[in-house]
Amino acid sequence: MVDFIRAWLRTPQVNELNDFAVSVIIPFRNEAKQVKRLVKGLLKQKHNDFEVILVNDHSDDEGQELLLKALKGKAINFQLIELTETEGKKAALTKGITAARNPLIITTDADCFMDQHWLQAMVSPFASPSIQLVSGPVSFIKESLFARWQSIEFQALIAIGAAGIKKGRPTMANGANLAFPKKVFEELGGYANTPETPSGDDEFLLAKVANRWPEGICFLKNTQALVVTQATPNWQALKSQRIRWASKWKKGKRKATLRLALLIALMQLAQLGLYTSLFFLKTYWPLAIVLLGGRLLVEAMLVYRSANDLGTSPPSIGLFVLSFILYPFYSLYFALLANFGSFEWKGRNY
Repeated sequence: MVDFIRAWLRTPQVNELNDFAVSVIIPFRNEAKQVKRLVKGLLKQKHNDFEVILVNDHSDDEGQELLLKALKGKAINFQLIELTETEGKKAALTKGITAARNPLIITTDADCFMDQHWLQAMVSPFASPSIQLVSGPVSFIKESLFARWQSIEFQALIAIGAAGIKKGRPTMANGANLAFPKKVFEELGGYANTPETPSGDDEFLLAKVANRWPEGICFLKNTQALVVTQATPNWQALKSQRIRWASKWKKGKRKATLRLALLIALMQLAQLGLYTSLFFLKTYWPLAIVLLGGRLLVEAMLVYRSANDLGTSPPSIGLFVLSFILYPFYSLYFALLANFGSFEWKGRNY
């Protein structure tokens, strides 16, 4: 974990803005409750040359009608496309990217909200011709205690993903805030020859780019590039999300990802071992307290420092400590469930 902190600290803070022409691709399915916030974020963008492509993945709510109503008459260049012969997020993204008119692509989700300089920040790294993919920061809307609790793990994952990119071993990115040249997507064959999972568009494209251009990926540590999205509303939705995330890792079978998953599992098992020492092996309890305290401090440094660098609100100390105590049980539970459980996503069962 100390190595991840060092890599995060070595990731430069970037504040440049640019107006390179860009197409924003937004697949959506049954997002009627979220579209007003999305449109608000898009309308306030200061970027001078962008288009928005919305791809409807067989929605059966009024999301499409609400989007058209919200965008009607507004000074924004957009087009709305409907999937017909195919379905799923990767198919929606592919159709949107194919229709894009601009050389740069940014993908995001329909439940997201952005800063007014989001697009200008996300395209700025492409001033360097060596950059082939930009992974942007994502955070949760912290509307409830449950959302604030989820944001602790999510913040750590964002920081670990950024650290992996800095170390030259990229494992994670988030499709809610991803940028790449259209020609790179086409040259790599898009999502062709990637594992058959309903999501995974972000990490499988990351893997393809890393294989072709090992030095061509960067994480954008810029507060203006931050995208804020919804946390899951309840435990059942959280279970489905975590199983879906695990399915990407399991089917991708990348060495870097498998090493990271193994490292996380071993860390949780070690923490459970320290709990055993603390409560049942009285001779070793001082050592167990020191080791647990040290790990707590290191993980707090990663979460709080990365939250501060990205301009997101850090968790309360009490909630962080509680999350730290319970996380080994939580993570190992989902590790087991991912191998046997099914999940629901966007009204579809997998």
